[in-house]
Amino acid sequence: MSPLLLTAATPPPAPEVPSIALLLRALAGLALVVGLVLLTRYLLLRMGPGGSSPTVRLREVARLGPHHVLYVVEVEGRRLLLGSQLTVLAELDPAPPRVPAGFGEALRRAAVRLRRPGEAQP
Repeated sequence: MSPLLLTAATPPPAPEVPSIALLLRALAGLALVVGLVLLTRYLLLRMGPGGSSPTVRLREVARLGPHHVLYVVEVEGRRLLLGSQLTVLAELDPAPPRVPAGFGEALRRAAVRLRRPGEAQP
């Protein structure tokens, strides 16, 4: 066989890419994927479970079983208890305003709940 035929049949060698360039491309791809995941999480948390409606807000969800769910929904200041078929079960009283308690107050209430019935209370 002639040497001319052997050289023409072999493919040209692939250009060598430095390993640092491959590492940088992999890290850039990873950063892009992580960024997209964080952006999706932010948007989902911002939109909330029921969207971003100012008049209708989902306050609580209680799962009673695989096909039974209770929802507490606030509509224009009224709280409604809805069943899994989205039928109104009851109109609830307005929710009391939530006042964040300090750490000491929360600790005191937890200690009172954990006390045994026979112990003296201060």
